[in-house]
Amino acid sequence: MQSIHIKKEIDEASPEIDDIYSDDAESFELPIDIARHADKLIIVVPMVGAKSDDINLTINNEILYIYKAARNPIENVDNHYLKECHWGELAREVELPTQIDPSTSQAELKNGILKIVLPITKAKTRIIKVR
Repeated sequence: MQSIHIKKEIDEASPEIDDIYSDDAESFELPIDIARHADKLIIVVPMVGAKSDDINLTINNEILYIYKAARNPIENVDNHYLKECHWGELAREVELPTQIDPSTSQAELKNGILKIVLPITKAKTRIIKVR
């Protein structure tokens, strides 16, 4: 009797497990670390399989947009025994915790890790006179 209940629980959980391991880009999200050092934000993003030409970064106000495309280096296979890596296009939108100066921002891809350095600017307050 016990084995029947376990099998039923596994069968009921199967769709959820399949969703976790699906190859759909919506189920993947680029992991990201954001830290502050002195007057700079340091952002680190793993970019496995991507080349610098495969990555686009855009900053609009305090929103950072990250896009990457990566090709699977294993082509023409008969069967995948384990497939956990995502190959193809991924995008991420991140709200930055402070105002930055995009004009002097820098980004470098080294050993599959994207490092973005964004200089922090002070919030500018402007008083508008009403006429």
